[in-house]
Amino acid sequence: MPGGRSSFTHAVVIGCTALYVALVFLPGASRMELVGLLGLKPRWLWSHGMYHTLLSYQFLHSSIQHLAGNMFTLFYLGRALEPELGSLRFSAIYLGSGALAGLTHALLHPSSNTVLIGASGSIFGAIALLILLMPFKFTSVFIIPLPGVVAGLGLLALEALTIVASAQPGVAHDVHLYGFIAGALGAFALDFDKAFKGLVIAVMVALALYLWVFHLSPGMV
Repeated sequence: MPGGRSSFTHAVVIGCTALYVALVFLPGASRMELVGLLGLKPRWLWSHGMYHTLLSYQFLHSSIQHLAGNMFTLFYLGRALEPELGSLRFSAIYLGSGALAGLTHALLHPSSNTVLIGASGSIFGAIALLILLMPFKFTSVFIIPLPGVVAGLGLLALEALTIVASAQPGVAHDVHLYGFIAGALGAFALDFDKAFKGLVIAVMVALALYLWVFHLSPGMV
């Protein structure tokens, strides 16, 4: 129920961390076998019917940096969203965003043998929820408390900069986009009017930030 605790968020953070630690201590061959079983490989999804990987891939991470970045972001997003939306609705949209993101990627790359892992698609779904449904809810995802719309747009800006700078080769940025779209659809399904108002607010804030950064800041050309 809304107003509850962040039990789902904490469970995902603990589960992802425990799974990563377990993988670290597994022998190399066993580790690769488990990643192959739980990771999302588009070709195997269709040829072997491994539909469970649409969920399981969200709990695997490739490095400590990958895990830490995703879990830190999820922790603060979830603590803002889950108590307000309720664990059932938040978990459904979070996991659904990741699953739909993975499914879209697999549909567009059906013959790919590259294994997809990570919670980023799900997290971008949560970012969409924050921006559209709770634009003025403060969160500390950037250490200092910021309104949800500012924090969410900041995370999107970081994603855009990463893509432009090609700073993270091997990252499936398209999955992030699909997850965000899925989360946005979830927000509109939960409360269309509120999500539409959140969209208008986000556009206005994004425009104001753009004008401030590129046209009004001292020293900017």
